[in-house]
Amino acid sequence: MRFRFPKPVLILAGILAALLAYPVIAWFDDTRSAIYAAGAMAFINAVVGLWIIEWSIDKENFVFMAAYFGGMGARVLIMLLVFAYLLTEGFDPQTLTFFLLGFYFVFLIQEIVFLVKVMSKHVGS
Repeated sequence: MRFRFPKPVLILAGILAALLAYPVIAWFDDTRSAIYAAGAMAFINAVVGLWIIEWSIDKENFVFMAAYFGGMGARVLIMLLVFAYLLTEGFDPQTLTFFLLGFYFVFLIQEIVFLVKVMSKHVGS
């Protein structure tokens, strides 16, 4: 198993941090912790998803599909539980929801691009 996923996910996280650093610090002073929590949740979710793809890519089709879709369901469930916990801890619901969805979809696009790239190389070999 090669670890091809850390570099792209770290580059994307760095780009997001650079683009959002000033707006978060300047405009979201009272809800900054919710933005950081949403970014951390989406980042960890992406790393786990890409690791599942990396781990299961050389397995049989059934194992790959079970790991990928089962992992997706488990990740969504865990994110919902963490989201509910953060809401009970007093994080701003609108900020947490908005930024979690934004970060999640950005990392989801990266996950799909990574999956297509890895599958095209895997089918070609």
